[in-house]
Amino acid sequence: ITGDGPMRQLLEQQVQAMGLAEIITFAGFRPKIDDFLAALDLFVLPTLEEGLSIAIMEAMAAAKPVVASDVGGVPELISAENGALVRPGDAESLAEGIASLLSIDEAKRAAVGACGRRLIVERFTVGQMAQEHLRLYENLNFRRRRG
Repeated sequence: ITGDGPMRQLLEQQVQAMGLAEIITFAGFRPKIDDFLAALDLFVLPTLEEGLSIAIMEAMAAAKPVVASDVGGVPELISAENGALVRPGDAESLAEGIASLLSIDEAKRAAVGACGRRLIVERFTVGQMAQEHLRLYENLNFRRRRG
């Protein structure tokens, strides 16, 4: 688990109480996430609120399958081909999403991750996002001039 947010202490206490400290690591804040992502089997973001998640896009760019809550802009990124969408706030749904990706063999999991990476490369590079914004502004300007 990365980050030093306000939930860290509570999460650490829960991990201890459940006897999971041997298998769950709290890595803290990571200014350079690439090496950390490379070590993951999959990326999990069980958020309750999210826009178009940079964290998910970073994981997808690193070819990691993603399990994430079906909120905000997340469904624009995640599909059955590149990960698993789960019901927000539903621990059973989250566990099922994680298990579904961990239960497939490594080669299939790598293919799921590669599918996510393709999506990022095809639709979400800086250049492509800049082009989308430019088209949006041009369209808005055209509409404004037409009245």
